[in-house]
Amino acid sequence: MRRPDQVLASLNESFQGRQHSNKFFTIWYGVYCSSTRVLIWSGGGHHASLLFAPDAPASVFLPSTGPMMGVLRGANFPVNSCLIPPGARLLIFSDGVFEIFRDEHVAWDWPACVSYLATLSQGAETVMDKLIEHVRLLRGSPQLDDDLSIIEARFDQDTSKKAK
Repeated sequence: MRRPDQVLASLNESFQGRQHSNKFFTIWYGVYCSSTRVLIWSGGGHHASLLFAPDAPASVFLPSTGPMMGVLRGANFPVNSCLIPPGARLLIFSDGVFEIFRDEHVAWDWPACVSYLATLSQGAETVMDKLIEHVRLLRGSPQLDDDLSIIEARFDQDTSKKAK
């Protein structure tokens, strides 16, 4: 469970789409070590996740470079890693968050979503409720076309330094 590449490889072999009515899925899987502040992750067919660090000018894209799950036997799922700064936020979400249509036209896309999330991430409150409200407003309905899933992980400020 601590090796994202192995977890994804095992899932990929177990859930081959041809054996499940040609259904496939995407995934982003990460493991965080709090003692080292290192996050390692792999992805299968999933778009990048976003890391927002306090006082950083832009988000950091955590890429997902593996193939969609269940498409190819023996597929490799590259492992990535990064150091997580104190106070950072990690947003992992489905494409239903940024592929928003209204009246058969694109109402919101990836760049607009990233920009909006960057603005929200500067505040102290959670982004999820505001994001869902905004997506429903753009869609013009509380009913969405696709699933909307989001995980917001917040990493504590560094408390190891004592104030003098």
